Amino acid sequence: MRVRLVSWSYSKEVNDPRKLVVLAVKVSSGKVREKGLDYYLEKKYSEEEYRSWFLDALKYPSVLEHIAFTFYIEGISRICSHQLVRHRIASYTQ
Repeated sequence: MRVRLVSWSYSKEVNDPRKLVVLAVKVSSGKVREKGLDYYLEKKYSEEEYRSWFLDALKYPSVLEHIAFTFYIEGISRICSHQLVRHRIASYTQ
């Protein structure tokens, strides 16, 4: 099996896709106004802070949909590919 990351969410304002999750959690929880949008886009987060925000994201499952990753996967079984596509975790092209 080979897996290659082809692309991911990136912009000049959001150079780390994990920040999109943090921002979406803050919007969903109604707390983005406390410090403002720029604060969350510019802040340097530690790995522990990201872990904490990702755990918090479990309260708002749709926030993970703001990040996009594109992978090229080859050499997996038909059974594996069918298990992947039967769950709503991504968009697929086979």
